[in-house]
Amino acid sequence: MRLTLAIPLTLTSLAAQVQGVRHVQEVEAIPELNVDSRRLNTEFTCFGDHDFDLYFKGKCTYDELVTRMDVLIQENAKSCLNSAADEVLFLLGYSDASQEGEARETVKQLCKTAMDLAASDPGKVVDWEDISDYGPNFDQSYFDGKTFWNEEVQTDIDTIVPGLASNRLDIDAERIDDLYETVAERVPFAWPKVTNLENCEIRAAMCCWVSDRQANDDNGNCKTPYDTSCADADPSANTELCAVDYAKSDATSSSYVDDGISLFPYNDEGPVHCHGMAWSNDDMEAGARYRGNNLFYISMYDHMYNRGYVRNIPGAPMCGCVEKMPIVERADCTEIKAVEFWKFSWDAQGGFSTSLDRAEIEFDACRNNDLETHYRDLKDGGHATDEERWLLQRTLVGRNRCNEATKAMLYDKGYDEYYPNAGFDDDNGELYSIKAYGGTNSGISYLHTTGGGSLQLQATVTDAKSKWRIVPARGSDNMYNIRPVPGASGLTFDKQYLGADHWGRTSMASTDSTRGLERWYFRPVPGIENTYNIIITGGTRIGETYLSTNSDGSTIHLHHEDDVSGRQRWVIEKLEESFDLASLVVRKNFAIGMPTSQSSVGWGGSSARAVDGNISGIWRYKSVTHTMKDVNPWWKVNLPQSYNIEEIVVYLRTDCCMDRSAGFLVEVFNDGAMAFNYTQTGAMSSSTLITVIGDADEVIVGNEVRVSLPRQGYLSLAEVQVYAEGEI
Repeated sequence: MRLTLAIPLTLTSLAAQVQGVRHVQEVEAIPELNVDSRRLNTEFTCFGDHDFDLYFKGKCTYDELVTRMDVLIQENAKSCLNSAADEVLFLLGYSDASQEGEARETVKQLCKTAMDLAASDPGKVVDWEDISDYGPNFDQSYFDGKTFWNEEVQTDIDTIVPGLASNRLDIDAERIDDLYETVAERVPFAWPKVTNLENCEIRAAMCCWVSDRQANDDNGNCKTPYDTSCADADPSANTELCAVDYAKSDATSSSYVDDGISLFPYNDEGPVHCHGMAWSNDDMEAGARYRGNNLFYISMYDHMYNRGYVRNIPGAPMCGCVEKMPIVERADCTEIKAVEFWKFSWDAQGGFSTSLDRAEIEFDACRNNDLETHYRDLKDGGHATDEERWLLQRTLVGRNRCNEATKAMLYDKGYDEYYPNAGFDDDNGELYSIKAYGGTNSGISYLHTTGGGSLQLQATVTDAKSKWRIVPARGSDNMYNIRPVPGASGLTFDKQYLGADHWGRTSMASTDSTRGLERWYFRPVPGIENTYNIIITGGTRIGETYLSTNSDGSTIHLHHEDDVSGRQRWVIEKLEESFDLASLVVRKNFAIGMPTSQSSVGWGGSSARAVDGNISGIWRYKSVTHTMKDVNPWWKVNLPQSYNIEEIVVYLRTDCCMDRSAGFLVEVFNDGAMAFNYTQTGAMSSSTLITVIGDADEVIVGNEVRVSLPRQGYLSLAEVQVYAEGEI
């Protein structure tokens, strides 16, 4: 189906009233323009007096329009002396380069109008009720897991036609396959009007299945003969079910009760398979505009029709907004990758109009095929907030965190005790000693870290590595990071958080991974002043949660209970001394290990290679990025917060093709606004040190660094280092 939508958005432009010099199709002889007259002035458009159309694929943006205009100008180089950017400005009615921002907004509004019309034209959109063709009640029941598509199983016993099986999914739901093959990859699908998918507050939805009704598809354990081997078959498990809160979902269709809970503490719930999606807070992004297609693909085509996955977790919908779904460890993820073809039509009497000509929609696995990872990528790209990601993590709680997530749910519902805010902070440089309450050899009791990051007990707190900061974890009111005093002798920057691994072995870690392994609860021990159980918040095997020591204090590990020996009880005492808050601020490379992205990936040269700490520019060492031959290829890194950036060092590929990177551009952004830019000039070098300072010597603040080429080509980077002052 071809989409050709005429967009009646007209821009009144001086260019529509002046004498142009070039038509896109039929060319007449045109006099040469005097070079002195090539100023930004709408009187000197090259194409303004003839109607023409420009087609291009990709995103509908000002930059893409300029790129396509450049092709047109190159085709008419002898007749048009304007740059592509100047020509676009002229045609949009702007006469000064300083008005580029206004021109960008004009193009954005043209694109937005084209998108809105494409999504609202009933002749070009598949309404959700037309997918099953059984009406809205069927759609509601399907997403609750309660239609004949969900509940029936193929049978050779109860048949209508002798010798021909009944309840065949490939026949009953063949319309789903037809829609996928004909329109799902080309035109938008409307979002369904069902209760559990209304108003998804964090723009994420998922489905969870507990039954498999189709054999011979390499998914689940349904087998033939159906009547004996598929009546109670399971999907392939990809998660662990933690708990169901009945109050989350629609009581009239999903759970049939107003409130209640189901808990699954010992991984004995049976196989569960969850798969979801999330989309940007920018409704111009393809993932947001084609989210109905993605839901169709996940819920009906890929999982029901292809795999036979059906039926809901009892007490919850089969599919719904994430916040209405059961608490699980994780979910697989599919994202939309759309190639769209845009048409910018110039009318010499009326200006530009824009339409979406057609779309090619692909359904791709998200990074790591993981919904929480995909949401983190949305957040890092500015398409979601930290708060929204934390809300997502209330449902997708992470590996081995069911125990703590269930406790949090019970606390929220008033059913169980939860870990309180213990009142610790380091706002004024507070330091604490952490002392085993009892059960250890005489005189050995204070928690201490060695220079290598191992943990043990020692007799005193005279060593700085026995003095601790207890810092509220970011985004939490009851979790804490346990960190050493800043600048403790012999302790490096990669030993800054007390943490543990999955098996309960403790050590000092470099960062707070947010998976729970470096975050701790402090639960007061009843009747004993300043004494706490220190409990890890997640990420470990079931039961291994209490910070503990052995009797001689030689090892610190996690234990499954408070055994009343005193070795799982810790006395927290505030020390007389404090640390200088200024010592928290150090100069270091804040780009290493941070989230990255780039315009494309060529030959396995992923964007993360440029922040892996390896500055080698030799390709075979697998530490060099590589894009495809893109127009204006780019790479960027998102920093964890805004910093006063002092220097950027760019390391290039050295074993080949360094000249490809000549003239590379480095830009610093702060919350999307450009704060600094640098263009490489002169002889090429394997590394370039860039001093980041404003035109008036002002400090440059930024949280994103971008490297790009101002032309078509390949971009390869060995490493990008961003030096700034920030808290250790």
